Amino acid sequence: MASFMLMTLICVLTWQQSRGQQFNSSEGDNQRGPRTQFPLLTGPNVCGGRINPRCCPGWSRSSSVGLCIVPLCQYGCGTGECFSPGVCRCPNGAFSPSCSGVQVEGQQCTVICFNGGTCVKDTCVCKEGFSGNFCEAPICQEQCVNGGRCVGPDKCACPYGFTGDRCQQDYRLGPCYTEVRNRMCHNQLQGVVCTRLTCCASIGKAWGNPCERCPAKPEPCDRGFLPNFRSKACQDIDECKAIPKICSGGRCVNSIGSYRCECPTGKKLDNDLQKCVDRDECTEIPGICANGRCENTEGSFACICQEGYKLNNERTFCISANEAFCYQRIVNNYCVDQSPTNMTKYDCCCSERTPAGWGPLCDKCPGNGTAQHSTLCPNVTIPTASPPDKNECASDSSLCSNGRCLNTDGSFRCECTRGYLVSSDGKRCNNVDPCTQQGVCVNGRCFSTKDGFTCQCRRGYTLSSDRRSCIGNIHTRMRI
Repeated sequence: MASFMLMTLICVLTWQQSRGQQFNSSEGDNQRGPRTQFPLLTGPNVCGGRINPRCCPGWSRSSSVGLCIVPLCQYGCGTGECFSPGVCRCPNGAFSPSCSGVQVEGQQCTVICFNGGTCVKDTCVCKEGFSGNFCEAPICQEQCVNGGRCVGPDKCACPYGFTGDRCQQDYRLGPCYTEVRNRMCHNQLQGVVCTRLTCCASIGKAWGNPCERCPAKPEPCDRGFLPNFRSKACQDIDECKAIPKICSGGRCVNSIGSYRCECPTGKKLDNDLQKCVDRDECTEIPGICANGRCENTEGSFACICQEGYKLNNERTFCISANEAFCYQRIVNNYCVDQSPTNMTKYDCCCSERTPAGWGPLCDKCPGNGTAQHSTLCPNVTIPTASPPDKNECASDSSLCSNGRCLNTDGSFRCECTRGYLVSSDGKRCNNVDPCTQQGVCVNGRCFSTKDGFTCQCRRGYTLSSDRRSCIGNIHTRMRI
């Protein structure tokens, strides 16, 4: 390689001198001084063709001959020299991407130490945070997860879709499913795109494309809660805000660790799709439209009565349209205490007045609990919307100790005083461990104490004036 480079340089210089003589000859004729510019870029390591010639990547133009014969080394060669693109020849004869290793004065080493390592008798002594025969391997005290790669002391390079100190936070977005059947994902929540953690910690049984089954027990928090990666505490998921279009067609009400969908009258919750759909009253409500025909409509229903019948006041079933007097008592098979006006047999016998008979033939009203009474007086109940909200803060004084209880629609939440965090169940305010707070004891270890915390600094660091973190001293910063 070296001999080839030398021959190339000799040939280039010879060619350049001959070209220079031609230029000088013509310049002498014109009585001008020597030109400093070079002819059109040619020679070795030229890219771009004749239209836009330039030095190929890894090469630069020589200032003396104007050819692309000067190699470039991206990381620098220190005390060595750049031998070829990206390759240094170090003083000890070794070839390496750089000659950044440090040698002890007065000693000769045959190895190159990277990342600030020191060579002592052909052995590398690595700085804190690196290991390996040549200090080439960074150390991560906590292993990188989700395909992350350790690229520096306690520093992970994360693949797309992951972040965090250990690549533990998954921010990929995908569909959420509420059922896994026959190893297939079913009941995709329409219009819902969320993270895997949000899906699996709330209502999902599977997530993503391709589909991934959710764990039986979410980690590190229970279902309905998400971890706060700064405070390490588990916080309630507001599913109504975190999952778009949940409880579609109704109203979503968040609660601690869960939520509920309130559907309007005429609709019901589809547990698989988690949205309010039309209720088919004709098939779901016993006794609906008795003595007639039921027709389901969006959000309601309609009874079509057979001939001779009409709708009751609630319009839920049909009653006989015939009217006659109603009687309060029967004496010796005769009806007495006649009503002042005519009415239907239903209005007579099914009223709270407990009448005895009805009509010109003194038909006895059937007793409660009998089959005849159930036929004449159907008990049809139409489901209605949810009842009004309950004020949990007013009914339970033990909620949110060391804080303030705030009533919300369908639930409540705690606002804790300074130094306290909401518990995982959302019902109390617990004392905060100061060592879990961000920025505490940086470059050292934190130990909780009765009065707060104390920092134990790493080697080369001293405690800051506010005693909350560790800073590098001047000698350490200069040596690094």
